[in-house]
Amino acid sequence: MGKVIAWIMTKIGSKAVLVGLQFAGATAYITAHVVVLGFILYAVKFIYDQYNAFMAFVTNMGVNTDLLGMVVNFLHAIGFFNAFNDVFAIFSPFFTAYLVYKVSMISFSVARSLSNEFFKIGVLWQQ
Repeated sequence: MGKVIAWIMTKIGSKAVLVGLQFAGATAYITAHVVVLGFILYAVKFIYDQYNAFMAFVTNMGVNTDLLGMVVNFLHAIGFFNAFNDVFAIFSPFFTAYLVYKVSMISFSVARSLSNEFFKIGVLWQQ
């Protein structure tokens, strides 16, 4: 009776340890990719907020007599800031599409790796 229980415990115990390690690896993999994607989203939001803050600062500068105010007035007069806004409006969909493409490629890579991990877990569980 003792040998049967020992054999059952070695089979169940080894499977439980191996499957637990596979689940831990898959969880760590998911966590790492979520952190990277969160950083990318934070960086994009930061750049967008800084752009909006810069454009608000430039727009609200008003008429100044100092050198910087004269330069800003000159750039307003030749339409530099309007052109910058137009170019940003034209290219922001392409930039957004590129970011969506990269995020989807990372998501596909994560999904494929997780599929492989869960396949390994299934194979381990069947042995």
